[in-house]
Amino acid sequence: MKRKVYSEDFKRKAVARLAHEYGSVIAKDLNIHNSMLYNWKKKLKKKSATSKPKDAKKPAIDVHVQSAIVYLRKGCKHDKPRITRLMAELALAALEGDL
Repeated sequence: MKRKVYSEDFKRKAVARLAHEYGSVIAKDLNIHNSMLYNWKKKLKKKSATSKPKDAKKPAIDVHVQSAIVYLRKGCKHDKPRITRLMAELALAALEGDL
């Protein structure tokens, strides 16, 4: 039995849906396995990271994010809810390519 080959466009669209839907729902809808979807995501992220020009400037980081990084690096543990929120914002910014 031949393996099904999916186009790059199909893969990009499937991975883009991860921003708004659960992977299991997308995989079921597309009749693929969850792991395949997340492998596509990983490969597309790696490909986009290597395709950036070397001299491209990093986008400016928001002042609040910069202060959060400094705050977290100092190891302040007395403000756990704020740290948790800031870490979530940093993770989201990293996923969106803002970092």
